[in-house]
Amino acid sequence: MAVDNTLRYRGFNSYNLEAGETLYSSLSDCEYLGFITTQWVALKVGGTIAGGSVRITWIDDTGGQLGSAELYEFTPTRLWERYTWTVAVPPEAVKLRIQFDGGTQGYHFACPMTEPGEIASAFDPSIASAVAYMTSEGAYVGFLNADQIVAGVLRAIAGDSGFDLEAPRIWMTSKDGNVTWEATPDNPILVKQGDTPIFDVQGGSLTMTGEVNAASGTIGGYEITETGLRKSLFKTFGPFTEADETYVYDRILGTYPTTQADLDKYDFFNYGLFNSHHTMEIYRMRTGVKPNPQTVEYIVELNTAKPSELIKLYSPTYPDRLPTTLGNTTVKAFKLAQHGAPSGSFGTHDTLAGKDRIITVENGIITSISN
Repeated sequence: MAVDNTLRYRGFNSYNLEAGETLYSSLSDCEYLGFITTQWVALKVGGTIAGGSVRITWIDDTGGQLGSAELYEFTPTRLWERYTWTVAVPPEAVKLRIQFDGGTQGYHFACPMTEPGEIASAFDPSIASAVAYMTSEGAYVGFLNADQIVAGVLRAIAGDSGFDLEAPRIWMTSKDGNVTWEATPDNPILVKQGDTPIFDVQGGSLTMTGEVNAASGTIGGYEITETGLRKSLFKTFGPFTEADETYVYDRILGTYPTTQADLDKYDFFNYGLFNSHHTMEIYRMRTGVKPNPQTVEYIVELNTAKPSELIKLYSPTYPDRLPTTLGNTTVKAFKLAQHGAPSGSFGTHDTLAGKDRIITVENGIITSISN
C-alpha cells in the first residue's frame, strides 16, 4: 500500500490499498459530539471488483476501545465515486479512529475527510488533515521521524500493549488477558499472572514461580528427555603397561592401601574398590584388545517415569559392569572400607526378593545376611 501520485482526484493524491491491507487514521477528538460524518472517493482501476469496508473504533477516557467497531461496506466501481457515512457518537467516546480495509481485491481511494455533524461538506484539506491517515511509509499529510516522538504513550487501542516513553515502561498482555509482560529500568523482564510475578529479572537475579515445563533442549548441560534429564561425561584412562596391572593387583591383595588417586586413575567401573575386573581391563588395553588409552563415556540419568531407576549411572562401554542406580534396585558393588578389616552391619534392599536385608560383617568378612 502506498500513496499514488499518478492517479489523482481533484488534484489530490490517492491511496493504492492492496488486497488484505488496512490503513489506519490517527486519533481524532469526538467528545461532546452527537454525530460525525466521514467521506471518501474510491474506484477500482483494473482486475476483479470486490467490496471494501471502513470501520470506526471508539476510544473511551481510559484510552481503551469502547464497545464494538462501526462497519460500513461498499463496492468500488471503475469510476471515481463519492461515499459518505454519518454515525452517532456514543456518549462515553472521547476519540475515534478510522480504518480502511482493502478487502479481497483492493482499490484506490482519495480525499478521506471526517467532520462533526450529519452533513458531508465539500472536501477541505485543512479539515482532512485533522485526521491523518497512517501508512507504513508515514502519514498521508507527512512523515513522522523518531526524533519527533519525544513524550507520551504509544498504546494499542485495546490497551493490551504499549510503550510509555516517560516512565519508561513497555508492556504486553496475552490474548486471554491473564499474563502480562513488562520491562522497566528496575525490572528489565517481569512476567505477571494477574498481580503475581511469575518471572522476574532484576539485579542480576532470576526469580521464577509456578511450574516450569521444557520438552527439549538442555539445562545446565543436561539434555532434556521425555522422562527426565541426561548428561554424558567422558574420561580417558591410560595408556597402561604391565606395571599398572601389577600396581592394581597389589591393592587387591591388600599389600598396599588404595588411595583416591588410585581410584581416579584405574576405577573404570566406578566401584570404589579394585577387583579382577580392573586388572583384566588393563590387560586387554596393554595387549591391544582395547584402545590404550581409551575414553569411556558415562551417562547420568534422572528418570521420573521409573522409580526403580530414579537416578542411574551407566556406560555404553561397560554395559555389564554398570549401571549403578539409586532406587529399588541392587547396587553391583560397594566398598566396606578403604583398607583394613572392619566389623559391623548395614542395611540394603534385595530387589529380586522384594525385601530389605541386614548384612553383618566381622573383620572384613560377611558372616550373615538376615531379613
